[in-house]
Amino acid sequence: MKNWIKKLKSLTPVTGHSQFGEETYIDFIFQQIGPGKRRYIDIGAGGYGGTISNTRTLSEAGWSGIGFDMNAHSPGIIQAFVKPDNVVSLIHAETDETDFDFLNIDIDSFDYDILENLLKSFRFRLVVAEFNATLAVDVKLKLAYEDGYTWDGTNKYGFSFAAGMHLFRKYGYVVIFNQLNNNLFAIHSSEMGNQKEPKI
Repeated sequence: MKNWIKKLKSLTPVTGHSQFGEETYIDFIFQQIGPGKRRYIDIGAGGYGGTISNTRTLSEAGWSGIGFDMNAHSPGIIQAFVKPDNVVSLIHAETDETDFDFLNIDIDSFDYDILENLLKSFRFRLVVAEFNATLAVDVKLKLAYEDGYTWDGTNKYGFSFAAGMHLFRKYGYVVIFNQLNNNLFAIHSSEMGNQKEPKI
């Protein structure tokens, strides 16, 4: 499809398991770039008791993956307190793979540092990462690491839009969609084909 990236903005999100209809965009993107091996990693996979998930629809469609959450309420989710210094080893303990089709990350804390370590160590075709829209849009900001910190219900979490854009570019990804000033959708540059990088 020509200019399929532009079409993302006109899609009507339908929420099945995701919070804001993320699965609509995820499905559409994989229709364009192909599903690959249908393998995913999900960091923060057990949100709200596992009732809100960006990967559950994929799993129900036959995808397989590895999900981590400090509160693992759903079958197949590994209970672990994911930190920047353990995320890579947690994945390596489950698989020798280094290439995955999809990464989802949303843990409302040190998402930036965890994401950077993932992008350093693995390759993903599509990444959906929550960012903190309460932070200055044009300033690269991220939550500084504090051992044991969990979200306290304030805006003390995650990273700014500018920080996310910088991080993805640094590791060869193109941000193709900003969903509701909540999620950045990025694909690996090798998946761009003849698409032009959009203005986000």
